[in-house]
Formats: sequence, structure tokens, C-alpha cells
Amino acid sequence: MTPPRSAWAGVALGAFGGILCIVAMAFLFKPETDAVPDIGSYMLLAALFFAIAGAFTANNQWSWDMLLFVTFLTAAVSMVLTIMGAIDIYGGILIFVIAAAIVAVLLIPSSKTWLDRPKL
Repeated sequence: MTPPRSAWAGVALGAFGGILCIVAMAFLFKPETDAVPDIGSYMLLAALFFAIAGAFTANNQWSWDMLLFVTFLTAAVSMVLTIMGAIDIYGGILIFVIAAAIVAVLLIPSSKTWLDRPKL
């Protein structure tokens, strides 16, 4: 069974979010300050986005409900980190918008069918 276009959109958005977090981490690194919280915040978000991207692939292990939960968790973490000031405000808003776009992709019926199909 070939993945629907909505699954490819989810993979692309998840990978883009993860790459964006890694690029933001590299550009906003300041060695003269305590950089561990900044690096950890962006790495957490990158790991969550790459997990979301992998969940849309053919060999995924998650159901639609689990992926929706992880996507909402990613959006919540990005907002909390933005409010706390751990990540840049514009980057946090962009990351939140990407997570919201992934939620929109998850609400497409073909992506729900793809994620809840019988797996080996």
C-alpha cells in the first residue's frame, strides 16, 4: 500500500521542523552564556519532530491517537519553552505553526486511514 499525499506532507513537515530546530540551535548558540538549556530545548524539539516524521512512514509503530498526542505535546513544549524564554520567540512561534500544520495533516481522513491500517 502506497502512502497517501497527506502522509508525505506529515513526513516533510516533521523533518522540516526537526531541521529548523537544529539550525536554530546552531545559530543561537552563545558560548559565553550557559548554553546547555538552550541546546537541550532545541534538541528536545528536534527529537520530537523527527519522531513525528518517522511516524508517518510505512514502517511506523504508532496509531493515529498516539501521533496526535505527540504532536500536541510538541506544540505545548514549544509554547512553554517560548514563554519561559528558553527559545527565541520568533522561532518558537514558527515551531508552533509547524506543529499546528501537522495537526491539520493528521485531521485529513486519508492520514487517519494510513496510520490505523493493519501492520505486520
